[in-house]
Amino acid sequence: MDLKLQGRVVAITGGASGIGRSCALRYLEEGCRVAVCGRNRAKLEVFRRQCREAGHEVLCVEADVADMEALERFADTAVSHFGRLDVWYNNAGMGIYKPLMDVSLEEWDGLMGINLRGVFAGSRLAAERMQQGGVIVNASSFAARMPVAGNGAYAVSKWGVEALTRVLAAELVARGIRVFAYMPGMIETELTRGRIEGHRETMTSSIPLNRLGTPEDLAPVLVMLTSDLAGYVTGCTVEISGGKFCVQNPHFAWAAEN
Repeated sequence: MDLKLQGRVVAITGGASGIGRSCALRYLEEGCRVAVCGRNRAKLEVFRRQCREAGHEVLCVEADVADMEALERFADTAVSHFGRLDVWYNNAGMGIYKPLMDVSLEEWDGLMGINLRGVFAGSRLAAERMQQGGVIVNASSFAARMPVAGNGAYAVSKWGVEALTRVLAAELVARGIRVFAYMPGMIETELTRGRIEGHRETMTSSIPLNRLGTPEDLAPVLVMLTSDLAGYVTGCTVEISGGKFCVQNPHFAWAAEN
C-alpha cells in the first residue's frame, strides 16, 4: 500500500535505537527525509553508517530532550536541513526502577524532564515549525493504565503524557495538526532485555499472542497512522500490545487447543 509519504520530513527523539530506530527505517523506506536525535554520539554514528550502507541518508543530531537548548537546536537543524517539518515523535524516555519513597527529588526531576517536560517542549517546538499541518506522536505506556510498583515515577510521567496528548490534540486541531500517543506492550529492545532476562514466561503470560513484541511490530502501524490514511485519528492512545490485559485469562485459547 502506498502511504503517500514521499518527501515528508520526520523528526524522532531517541531515534537511533529501539522503537525510534525501527520507525526511522520505515520512513526512509517510504521515501521520507528523517532526522533523529539522541544522547549517545557513538550510537548515532553507528545508525548513520548503517543507513548509508542501506542506501539511505539520515540526519543525526546529538541532543538530550531534557536540555531545552539542545532540543530546540535539533528541531531547528531538521527544518534548516530539510526545509520543513511534517511529523515529530516524542519517543525518548527513561525509567527509575525503585520504590517511590526511595526516589530522590533529583531523580524525580530528571525523569520528568525527559518523559514529560521533554514531550511538552518537543510538541511545542514541533507545532511552531509545522507550516502545513502535521502529526505529533507521543510515547505512552501501559504504566499509564496499570502502574507498576517499583517504577511509579515512570507511571506518573506517562499519565501526564496521556493528558498532554488529549489536550494538545484539541488545541492544535484548527492548525491542521494531529496528536496521538501509542501504548506498546512489553517490547524487546536494548533497554528492556535486562528486565526480560529470567522473566520472559511471566511477562508473556499476560499476552494472548503468546510472545513479546518487537520494534518491528510497532513501526508499520505508527508510520501508517501518521499518513493521510489515518487523517481522522487524533486525541487518542493507540494500543499495540498483542492484546496485553485484554482479558483475565489470555492463554485460554492456547490451553483449549491442547
